[in-house]
Amino acid sequence: MTVTVTSGTDDPYACVVRTDVPQIVAAHCQPDSLVIHFAGHAQAERFGWLWLRDHDENHASLDAATLQRKVDTFRLVATVAQLEGELFPLFANVARRHFAQHLLPRDVDTFRLVDDVVGTAVAITDGASISVSWSDGSPTGVMSARTLASVAGLFDPLPRRRPWTRATIIDPLPSVAAAAALADDAAVLQWLTDVRVHGFGLVRELEPTAAAAAALARRVAYPRDTIFGAMWTLSSEIRAHDDSAYSTSYLEPHTDGTYAIDAPGLQ
Repeated sequence: MTVTVTSGTDDPYACVVRTDVPQIVAAHCQPDSLVIHFAGHAQAERFGWLWLRDHDENHASLDAATLQRKVDTFRLVATVAQLEGELFPLFANVARRHFAQHLLPRDVDTFRLVDDVVGTAVAITDGASISVSWSDGSPTGVMSARTLASVAGLFDPLPRRRPWTRATIIDPLPSVAAAAALADDAAVLQWLTDVRVHGFGLVRELEPTAAAAAALARRVAYPRDTIFGAMWTLSSEIRAHDDSAYSTSYLEPHTDGTYAIDAPGLQ
């Protein structure tokens, strides 16, 4: 079963909310981790106890309205080594040097607040989630198959992409009306789904002004600042912040957005 949105044509899009999540068929506790088997996948997936407790999705650990965690991570670990090994694997060496030089000049482990929190029992609910009993008596943990399968790389919750060629590109091109995109969240979702599925999305009939472009951008997110400001007009006549992209010269593949404080992920 999938939930779909439909473009201006009769061609249905890949689902916006995908429900083809691999089901959990088996789970068992190990001293250092939870081992989970997903339907259709021969290899078992292993999730560390610290990571599971830190990402617990039950109401006591996760605010359902804001999706902000309420877990005090530093009260879950017994040692710095476990913290840096499970939560910060990419920065383990840096963290170790920092802790050794600045935070742990004595033999006392100041991060030893409680014993390690581990799962003592696990139950599967309809293949869609697991419940974990914790050794420290915390409320029963809950983790969805969607989250676990996504983390394991077995499931992408976003709509499926549709590669195209000149011969197979959707006709007419995917687009939404500017008036709808500026007023209706469903139109914005349609537009962003176009971008996800096809790699681009058009907005028709937008007033050709900087104010209108800024208003449309804010429907997705706030305009990110750059060394030139948040908004400016592209023109070959501009000299205040010249750019070879404004010229008629051919541009080879290059690093873009170097003038942005945060490089753009989507243009």
